[in-house]
Amino acid sequence: MQQSCGRKCLVDARGQRRMGRLIQADRRATLTEMTTRYNRGMQQSICEATTHTTLRRMGYNSRRPHRVPLISTTNRKKRGYNLLKLTKIGQLKTGRMLPGLMSHGFC
Repeated sequence: MQQSCGRKCLVDARGQRRMGRLIQADRRATLTEMTTRYNRGMQQSICEATTHTTLRRMGYNSRRPHRVPLISTTNRKKRGYNLLKLTKIGQLKTGRMLPGLMSHGFC
């Protein structure tokens, strides 16, 4: 956050690191709870809108994780998937077969 003029940022780089630690401590906290926890140790308090803007700037836009597996390892074992077997015959993750294998009698 580079600033040349205007009002100074209430949440600087140090404040962002602190907010990141608060998020990691309790991922399910609401915006109001986050704001009150952040303001508890700071001299200058911030409002919920500032907290929301800072969280979005840090990359916490939604609760969904950025990278989600198609199927978890536990459920994969329960269903009996064998990934090596599926990839050997050319089945894609979507369940479709590769077009070149249709003529070889794999379908």
